[in-house]
Amino acid sequence: MKNLIEIGKNILDKKNYFLDLIHKNGRLKIILGHMKKNKTILDFGKSYVDYRFSRELYRINDLKLDGLTDYWPVVEILDSKYLKKINEESCGLIFSVDKNVRHFLIYDDDYVIDIISTDAPKIIFKNNNPKV
Repeated sequence: MKNLIEIGKNILDKKNYFLDLIHKNGRLKIILGHMKKNKTILDFGKSYVDYRFSRELYRINDLKLDGLTDYWPVVEILDSKYLKKINEESCGLIFSVDKNVRHFLIYDDDYVIDIISTDAPKIIFKNNNPKV
């Protein structure tokens, strides 16, 4: 049994890829591109607690251990080791503030972004306008 949930199953697809990460004014947005469609914004707003940005090459074992043997651009990791580690590092503060904290993972062939957040991202579609 997989320990993940695919996010945006009916609106995203395997052709989405990472374009940009915007962390501004306490808000977090991830911009995804698509081979044939416009940009997609994953807006975590101020609900994120922590995030980590890595090259996919250096996370291959982690991805396999989390059950990510097939590609999907945005997933929620259940029973997350990363979430447990962050909670330990905060001396239990993360779970004491909000027990609904979740681990989301955004990945493609090149990058992996781990996001600890209290809410799933809002998924927003944009035209190919340079301003997001």
